[in-house]
Amino acid sequence: MIRLPRQSKDILLKHLAGAFPDDALAVLGLDGIHVERVLPTELPIIEVRQGFTDVVLELHDHHLLHLEFQSKSEATLDRFLVYDAYLYVKWHRPIRTIVLYTGRYQPRSTTIDAGTLSYQVERIYLRKMDGDAILETVEQHLETGQWDGHDRIRLAFALHMHFCQINRNQAFTKVLTLTQRIPNDQEKNYVTALILGLSGSQLTPKQTEQLKEVLRMTEVLREIEREAEQRGEQRGEQRGREEGRAEGLQEGLQEGLRMKALAVAQELLALGLSVDMVVQATKLSREEVEALTR
Repeated sequence: MIRLPRQSKDILLKHLAGAFPDDALAVLGLDGIHVERVLPTELPIIEVRQGFTDVVLELHDHHLLHLEFQSKSEATLDRFLVYDAYLYVKWHRPIRTIVLYTGRYQPRSTTIDAGTLSYQVERIYLRKMDGDAILETVEQHLETGQWDGHDRIRLAFALHMHFCQINRNQAFTKVLTLTQRIPNDQEKNYVTALILGLSGSQLTPKQTEQLKEVLRMTEVLREIEREAEQRGEQRGEQRGREEGRAEGLQEGLQEGLRMKALAVAQELLALGLSVDMVVQATKLSREEVEALTR
């Protein structure tokens, strides 16, 4: 599983904003959706917590499209309802929520009837889509120079589709191979952003490493790595400052105790105590106490 720093989501959002071409989601059977931009997915849930949706898109008609990926069964739609409530509070726009199911299970319901509140989501079963045909289409378009924005969506979502001719590991390898064959660097960035943003959380550790290796030279991954390095350096500098302050405080405390011991030793010597007795009482060295007598 790819676990990106939350700050890296800003980098993905920047690239995702261009990765959704006009009506590209028609590939999934979602007709009439024209994406204007990708919106931040951070939501204030309570004062000291924050929740994150998967993807929120602003459409040409200023409505919001909320996409959620669901791999495991949930008894209710409560979580999506809460997300959409806060989305509305934040943006005050009509919301269309679509749940993309990547597992094999059937959800119990797509509606909530809470009396004064009625809530409904749409659902798409990606596992029912023909992944073999999708990847074949992408390969043909690459060979004939017909690559377009729809192929970005095909590649990004293919990892969640159904395959008969190849297994899922082979499908993953083919997605990476096709991604490498994309001739345009900007298109590679778009596909990278889509794969990381839409499918990254569904990958196995081995697939994660393979994906990183293949996408190593894309600008998206370079930006994320640069940010990670910068944040690591900042944390290192902060830790160094904190350790330096702690070391300084410790040294200051030790020196303060030593000066206090010297003052006590001076007073004891003035009262006529022997050097040996003062050393025993103050734990100073014999040299330090003898220096006081001189």
